[in-house]
Amino acid sequence: KGYPPRRCRLYSETSAPERRLWESAEGVKALLQWLEGVPVGFLYLIQFAALFVEGTGLPGILVEPFFLATSLLISQYKASFVVAWLLAALGNFLGNLVGYAIGRRWLDPFLQRIGPRLGLTPERLETVQDWFRRYGPWAVFIGRWFGPIRTPALLLAGAARIPLGAFAIASALAALTWTGVYQAAFWLLGQATVDLLRRQTGGLFLVLLLLVALAGLLWWRSHRLRPAPSPGLPQEGERGILQVAEDLFRREDGPRTRRRRLRWFSILLLALALSSIPSLAYMAWQFQLNSRVPVPSAPFPEVDASWRLLVLAPHPDDEVLGAGGLMQKVLGAGGSVHVVVVTAGDSFARAAFYLAGKVPGRQGYLALGARRIQESLEAVQYLGLTPQQITFLGFPDKGLEPIWLHYWDPAKAYRNPFTGYDRVPYDIPAKGTPYNGPALAKALEAVLLEYRPTAIVAPYPLDEHPDHRATYDFLLWTLADLGWDHIPIYTYVVHHGEWPSRWQADPDNPLGPPRELARIGPWVSLPLTLSEGERKLHAIRLYTSQMRVMGSWLQAFARANEIFSPMMPVDASGPAETRSFTLLGQWAWPKNRLAKALLPVLPPSLKTRVDWSAMLEEVSTGAEDQGWLIRLRTRGRPDPNREYRLRWWVFPKDLPPQGYQVIIHRNQVSVREVTPSTRPWPKDLPVQARWTPSGLALFIPEKALQSPRLLIAVDIGRPGGIEDRSAWVLILDRR
Repeated sequence: KGYPPRRCRLYSETSAPERRLWESAEGVKALLQWLEGVPVGFLYLIQFAALFVEGTGLPGILVEPFFLATSLLISQYKASFVVAWLLAALGNFLGNLVGYAIGRRWLDPFLQRIGPRLGLTPERLETVQDWFRRYGPWAVFIGRWFGPIRTPALLLAGAARIPLGAFAIASALAALTWTGVYQAAFWLLGQATVDLLRRQTGGLFLVLLLLVALAGLLWWRSHRLRPAPSPGLPQEGERGILQVAEDLFRREDGPRTRRRRLRWFSILLLALALSSIPSLAYMAWQFQLNSRVPVPSAPFPEVDASWRLLVLAPHPDDEVLGAGGLMQKVLGAGGSVHVVVVTAGDSFARAAFYLAGKVPGRQGYLALGARRIQESLEAVQYLGLTPQQITFLGFPDKGLEPIWLHYWDPAKAYRNPFTGYDRVPYDIPAKGTPYNGPALAKALEAVLLEYRPTAIVAPYPLDEHPDHRATYDFLLWTLADLGWDHIPIYTYVVHHGEWPSRWQADPDNPLGPPRELARIGPWVSLPLTLSEGERKLHAIRLYTSQMRVMGSWLQAFARANEIFSPMMPVDASGPAETRSFTLLGQWAWPKNRLAKALLPVLPPSLKTRVDWSAMLEEVSTGAEDQGWLIRLRTRGRPDPNREYRLRWWVFPKDLPPQGYQVIIHRNQVSVREVTPSTRPWPKDLPVQARWTPSGLALFIPEKALQSPRLLIAVDIGRPGGIEDRSAWVLILDRR
């Protein structure tokens, strides 16, 4: 809950290892926050210096942490990939020149002095130097990619006095390529690697053990090939490292050469296995942290025969993942359940690939959508529903948020880039419905009017998946248009990092909310019986197209409980508090009694891709006699070059819903209409906006709204993009 661990009641009930895990998690969070505050120029300089020192051939220099640090800032748009890459390559190239000079000036005398003690005879030194004179540039280029041979390849190239021009070209090409690959890998492939480790931690541990076993087997075989000692040959202890290199690169084959190759290969395998231990241990530690989030103490409301539950699912399978147990409870108590699946889930490339057995085309994605609709129908029937109790709308997967933000013109429709259709193509009652906002809102409204639920289950408004967020937004819009502000809404989380941990079915143990979201809003828990949990698990396994690509994660939702976060409209006429804010400039925040409402935003620890100037810490709004007040507080000083957007819908009694978007960019404030039927904003009632040291403040005149309901949200980003956002909130004004 944000307090020091020793103030938590649960802290005294945990073991010492668990306490250390909690305390180390706070340390990691503090380290990441410190890194986000480091000036990008200083980090460029540190990486340049580290790559320079490593380039000189000094052994034991780890450069991976510096690539990781700059990649983190690149992902936050605070650093440039090209600048970080070129500076790293330049530092490494200059270090290579210094290492070449060191090898050319001092390595040969040094080896001649200590060589006899290591078995390095002048003949052997001459053999290795001849080889480097022939293949030196290639050895330098390859050596830059592999840590164990970087230093000897660099220094021996200088000692062999290969031409400086050839060395410089090989070194420059190597520096450009390997630093670029490392930087790109940490930036672009880092999240994919983390996802792989999260999904396959157990399998990777098994691979690690196999690598160690294989390394041991190769080492044993190398000893079996050991030749008998001959009086005229130097013994094993008399052979130096250059003789090892001579044996490795010698063209002829023999027992001694094969033995040394096996030995070096086993060493490389063992190094690979040992290097993977820290990442696997980190992922196991993360799983432990997420599996120890306390279960919410507040219970879910009692279910009885009067319940008419509406379950809203963005994709086929979300209805069972989020509320498979609750549906069983309601049906068991004599109540009724109706499920609405908004999309066909037809844009999931991995599932379409496995279903088609090849790279899917448009027909492959259409086949996936039809398959997922059938799987959802089978799963809810297994839980006790009839085909008449589920409605498929068939909208495009990955297209709900673009429709919510941009497609409110009935004459225009969103075209699904995966299937190529701009309307529902499936053989369902909604076939032919255009992909736009008015059509989806009308379909939801028809279901609500026909079924008239007493409770609604919907996706969490801050879910990581945009389809989940947009499904919740369309639900709020429809309820506001109908004037139904009395129906309780219980939201469920599906997509949030590595949650739920662990990724396996566990019907005996309960589940807590994501640890970063545990302190945001109230959470309630619905206990399930063992039979209900096992029935939910079997229903999840009926989604065969999804089980093939992420089965372990899906089964992790089969627990001894289900968790929900209740969402209710904000009453702006409720308790008020006196507020007075003086802004920069001549305009001041009105000094009247203000009913303050907070819009939900994600905590800063979850915003790894957001610059501080675009990182929302708090969004507050309130009703006042003259209008509506909105205040945005960002973590850093606001950046006028970004767009700060306020989006809202009003629902007048005598007009269709009116949608507006206010964009504050630099010193300009523009108001845009969202739908063709929205009346132009009156010029005599402008929206006022002023920058503050920690954000932005806006004032909307009440006369321009004339609506008892206000659906509102804010977001920040570069022109055309969104970096951070708040959830949409329905605010009621009953004054």
